[in-house]
Amino acid sequence: MRLRWLKKVERQWHAVCRYGWPHERYAFLIGHRVGDLYEVESLYIPADVAAYASRSHVETPDKWASDAIDEAVHEAAQVIGDIHSHPRTFKSWKGSLLDCVPSEGDFAAGWIGACGITVASEQRNGRIKCRTRFYSPAERVTIL
Repeated sequence: MRLRWLKKVERQWHAVCRYGWPHERYAFLIGHRVGDLYEVESLYIPADVAAYASRSHVETPDKWASDAIDEAVHEAAQVIGDIHSHPRTFKSWKGSLLDCVPSEGDFAAGWIGACGITVASEQRNGRIKCRTRFYSPAERVTIL
């Protein structure tokens, strides 16, 4: 899988993560998929995400997906994945940005399309620094 996202989209997302810190944030990736290339052109950020976000997870009401699809259609694009943040306090992570990996809960739920994980990490000076990695589509494995 290859992924390209516009710098303005990256800056917008990181600003959302910093603003919402220390709670998680969530958005749908809007754009196009051609073969193994995912092109992220914009985000659909639910207006009420703060009501469903805590320090450790975000509940995702079904309505968000239908709203994201409507937004994508309006933009002549499609929903190609999602992205969410993992906030980290300086005390617990010493400012590390190295853990941009899906959590156990992320793997348990699985995901369709590209999955972005952003670590929003508090620095020693109190600023929030963000780092994002993307992962290929994943399916949940059922052990027989």
